[in-house]
Amino acid sequence: MFPGPVVAALPGSAVAGGLILAAAADERIAAEGEAVFGLSEVALGVPVPRALLEVFRHVLGARGMERLAASGENVPLDRALAIGLIDRAVPPGDLLDHALERARRLAGNAPQAHAEIKRRARADAVARFDEARRGDPFLQFWQSAGAQERIGALVERLTRNR
Repeated sequence: MFPGPVVAALPGSAVAGGLILAAAADERIAAEGEAVFGLSEVALGVPVPRALLEVFRHVLGARGMERLAASGENVPLDRALAIGLIDRAVPPGDLLDHALERARRLAGNAPQAHAEIKRRARADAVARFDEARRGDPFLQFWQSAGAQERIGALVERLTRNR
C-alpha cells in the first residue's frame, strides 16, 4: 500500500479492471456525464478474484461489494456517488485540476500521520487481501471453456461495433 495520498481522476466509464484500479485509490473523482461504473467479470463467467473483492469490501462494505460484483451491472454516476464508489463529480474540463488539487491538499497534511491513519484504516482489508490471494481458483475460471467462449463473443461484439 502506497503511504501517500492517491486520487483517481476518472474522465469516463470505469468497468472491470479500470474500476478495480480506481477503487484502490484513496479518493475517486469522476467527470460529470454519462459514465458508468461496474464489475463485469460475472458476465464473462468468472468471479472477481477474492483478493480484489477485499478492495471493494473496504470501499462499499460487504453487501455493497457483493451486489456490485454479483450483478455484473454498470451503475450510472449518480448511483456510484450515492453508494460511495465515487467520491465527487466535477465538470469534465475541471477534472484534472480538481484531482490534482485534492491530492495536493491531502499531501499537505503530515505525511507520517497520513500514512499511519491509512495503514490503520486498511489493516483488516490488507490482511484479508493477503489471505484471499492464496489459492484463489480465479485462473481456472478464466481459462474455462465457458469463460473463453463468453470472452470471444464479447471481443467479437466490440470489434463489430467499431
